[in-house]
Amino acid sequence: MHHFFEPHDLLSNGANAHYRIAKLPDSRRMAPKFSFNTAQTEENAPLGTEEEPGPSPLQTAAGVGDLPEVVILLQAGAEINLLDPGWYGLTALQAACRGGHLDVVKLLLEKGADVNHPGGNNGGRTALQVAAYFGYMDVLEILLAKGARVDQAAARYNGRTALQAACEGGKVKMVRRLLVETPDINAKPAFNSGRTALQAACEAGNLAIVSDLLERGADVNARAAKYKGVTALREIILIYICLRLM
Repeated sequence: MHHFFEPHDLLSNGANAHYRIAKLPDSRRMAPKFSFNTAQTEENAPLGTEEEPGPSPLQTAAGVGDLPEVVILLQAGAEINLLDPGWYGLTALQAACRGGHLDVVKLLLEKGADVNHPGGNNGGRTALQVAAYFGYMDVLEILLAKGARVDQAAARYNGRTALQAACEGGKVKMVRRLLVETPDINAKPAFNSGRTALQAACEAGNLAIVSDLLERGADVNARAAKYKGVTALREIILIYICLRLM
């Protein structure tokens, strides 16, 4: 059975019941999240338009785990660190990490892919941040061995650190593995639609992750992101209300 924190759990850990966040600029509680599975926004934006080109052949092949095609494209001179120019763009390595394609990830790294290359303008995430969100442990270990930065800051728009991403994805094993690397547990959230690790865990309603973070000193009263931000207590209250209404 999945367990959730209740508001008093955070209040007993020092949560400020009087803290207020800025009013959201629209009626939605959360910003549209980047859809890693489709390379589209939740509004179903097209993969490519005249104004916003889609992914390159290498990025596409890496994203679906087509190793033979990736080999052919690299032999033909495809630019390995090219970033998809779209707002939600990925490099080939990030696309491979999104799908958990370990063999493609290994090949791209062997051929010189930049393990810490930033992602696109909106929701931009490094390869490690992508892998952390999905909980791909084998991919994470390869990236760490190649020098992936655990404390890479969250991108400005809907970005996440690796720890924040794992908390948002509700990946308990991934969170605990990342904590071994002693990341900044209270790293600042992204300017727009950001979440601290604790805020992300509370939003996901994951008791195990929330407990782990609080035990390690997560700031229960961390300020919300300037735009479309949340607080840990607010998210727990929303979940509590929803469960009471069920």
